[in-house]
This record gives sequence, C-alpha cells and structure tokens, in this order.
Amino acid sequence: MSRLPTPSALFNGIASLCLCLCSCGSSEELSASGHAEQEERVLCLGGSITEIVYALGRGDWVVGADTSSSYPAEAHELPKVGYHRAFSAEGVMSLTPTLVIHTSESGPETALSQLEELGVELYEIPKATDEESAAESILAIGDLLGRAGRASELVENLHRDLEHVRDLGRTDQGKPGLRSEEHTSELQSH
Repeated sequence: MSRLPTPSALFNGIASLCLCLCSCGSSEELSASGHAEQEERVLCLGGSITEIVYALGRGDWVVGADTSSSYPAEAHELPKVGYHRAFSAEGVMSLTPTLVIHTSESGPETALSQLEELGVELYEIPKATDEESAAESILAIGDLLGRAGRASELVENLHRDLEHVRDLGRTDQGKPGLRSEEHTSELQSH
C-alpha cells in the first residue's frame, strides 16, 4: 500500500507548483525601499526565496544562491555559496551582492554578522510553515524588489490553487482525489 504525502509536504509541493505556474512577467513598480530604481545584485539563501525571486520576474538580478536553490532551471546555473545554514561570508562576498535575502534559518550567525559589517544589506524572511506565512514571504519579497503588484497576483493564485486542492480533498463521489488524514484513517479502518 502506498503512503499519502504528509500535509506539509503536500503544501510545499503545491506552493512551488503555484509559483511555477504563475511566474509570467509583470510591469515594474517602485518599492518604498527604492530597490526597483536600480538593478540589484541579489544573493538568495534558501530554495523558496530563489523560487519567489524568479516568480516575481527578478531572476536577472540574482548573482548566486545556496545549494538548496534548485528551481527554476536557471537556478542550477547560478554560482553556489554552500548550504543556507552553513555558508561562509567569503563565498558570498566573492559574488559582490548588494542584497542578501535569507531565511530565518540561515547561518551561521557569524557569517551574517560579517556580511553586515562589510555593508551588505541583509533581508530576513521568516520560514514559511503554512499558506499564510508563504503568502507573507511572497508579499515581503515583492515589496523589497519593487514587484508588489506581481506579488499580490502570486498570492491570489496561491490561495485560489490551494483552495482548489482542498476542494479536491473534500470530494467524496468515488472520483480520485487527495484525501485528508481523517479520510485516510477512515479508509484504513474498513
């Protein structure tokens, strides 16, 4: 008997798919921080951050990423600075970024402190653990990179697509669909 994916694995996969499907371009906007006024040299520490930056249409600003950044395909070609939880400031500085977007799990803390001391702007995104925190991450990065409108579109699509998946899980008409853990345990008891 095959196992069904856990809810968090399912959420992560669906969120990535939604970002992939919604990553068409949009017109440039100015952010309050002024990041859209000139091209940045962005380094992404965290696979989800890299995906969001590309989905927002700012992939051309990315100069490097960590080894967990495997999507989109262009991310494979980026210079890598190690794993986002164990990178060195020297590796990052060799790519001369003007902005490092990282997760709250990135480190070590000494490397982040060294980058800050060297004048690199750091922007921390809390780890997304559910639909709302994923939406908050998209909106925050969109604002930072001058793509607030595009970020709002991605979030709307994320909510719509995840609602569709929830609806599929609620179907009880004998059609194939995703089943919640409640339905799964019900099936196993029969």
